[in-house]
Amino acid sequence: MSRSAIIFARADAADSDNMEVANVCVRIINAYTRVAAALGMRSGKNALRKDFRQAARRHWYRTLKTLRELPPRDQRTTRRRSQLIDAWERLGVALKLEEINEKTDYEREVKKAAQLCAWVQCEYHEKKPPQPTRACVGCGETRYCSRACQQKCVLSLC
Repeated sequence: MSRSAIIFARADAADSDNMEVANVCVRIINAYTRVAAALGMRSGKNALRKDFRQAARRHWYRTLKTLRELPPRDQRTTRRRSQLIDAWERLGVALKLEEINEKTDYEREVKKAAQLCAWVQCEYHEKKPPQPTRACVGCGETRYCSRACQQKCVLSLC
């Protein structure tokens, strides 16, 4: 759902199919918002409520930040992006997420991730490497402890 919102916020406005799919995406987010609101009425100890909130929380702020940072291209894509942002914010309200707290947690996780190797099979994926990680030459965001890990990670995606 998170990835779909971002993809359709970026999609070309000239394609009417993209507009319809973006509307479907907003309706899906709205459906999840209704589920979150209904679960919010249950006990705080309810396992489904906790699991639903925790799963959505992992992606909520990152998606909101990405949607807000997308560059405006034309009036239709700007309107579509605005609708997706509004729907995503309503989901956060239904989940009782506080944006400032989620932003703080997100920034802490980004800082922590920058210290670890992104290749899952690396010994330094979960513990700090002896030397600082380096940014990926391709995307500039993902970080690796060595060139070898970057190459292994890229090859594992192919």
